[in-house]
Amino acid sequence: MAQSGPIFIEVGTHKSERAALLHGNRSLSYLELSCRVDQLAAHLVGLKVTPRSAVAICLERSFDWVISALAIMRAGAAYVPMDTAWPEERLRYIARDSGATHLIASRSTQSRLATGLPGVDPSADADRIAACTSFKTIRVSSDDLAYIIYTSGSSGYPKGVEITHANLRHLVKWHQKAFAITETDRASHLAGLSFDASGWEIWPHLAAGAAVAIVDEDTGSSPDKLQQWLLENQISVSYVPTALAASLIAIPWPASTSLRFLLTGGDTLHRRPPAGLPFEVVNNYGPTECT
Repeated sequence: MAQSGPIFIEVGTHKSERAALLHGNRSLSYLELSCRVDQLAAHLVGLKVTPRSAVAICLERSFDWVISALAIMRAGAAYVPMDTAWPEERLRYIARDSGATHLIASRSTQSRLATGLPGVDPSADADRIAACTSFKTIRVSSDDLAYIIYTSGSSGYPKGVEITHANLRHLVKWHQKAFAITETDRASHLAGLSFDASGWEIWPHLAAGAAVAIVDEDTGSSPDKLQQWLLENQISVSYVPTALAASLIAIPWPASTSLRFLLTGGDTLHRRPPAGLPFEVVNNYGPTECT
């Protein structure tokens, strides 16, 4: 396979006022995203985050989560996503097993987990991060790790899967081509952050200059609310877990919608899409394995 550069570089080439991230009534432009990523990357380097190290992220779905993942990669390290809802012992195990040198989390989460790792709180440390106005570019190769994602193995212990920048780029480029992603698209982001689908929701779209809209927990757990949200926010590409997808394709839809593709995966889809849906249903599976 051909060697390729890191995805975060492509995201960083979009520096317009066009929206990169959306959440409720808030938006973050590509220009603002690039600035905040560089500031946090510089802050991490100042805290002795080194190339080819690992940094754990334990935040809710948010602008800060996306900024943190991009900044970690920009600093030459690999991010380790951890779900805030996981048991504390599991989180501590992953932080230890991954070899993470730092933890990005709220102060309360840092205190609760007591990992002993140097911590960064994007909110509490916002002034110090914003003061980092210069960032020296760090060379990152295609063979370096982009992230380490943990899945439960047959033994019951979480297993870390190492994904390189080349691995991630292959997935991103395939997705962009398969679904004709352009900067005019709007994609949803509702997958759990410890689930490999979350990266699939985010990186192909930001690398193309499209907008990524974050779904809140209440909306993402209700088929009716999610349908209304997809319609109101003019989402064109959405990934939803299999059980939710089965419910979504069973309810009535307007004849015309911005939604072009409803993607799903993670379990067996027992219901075939009914005739007349105004979008295509695609059953994707295995992003960790396929990268």
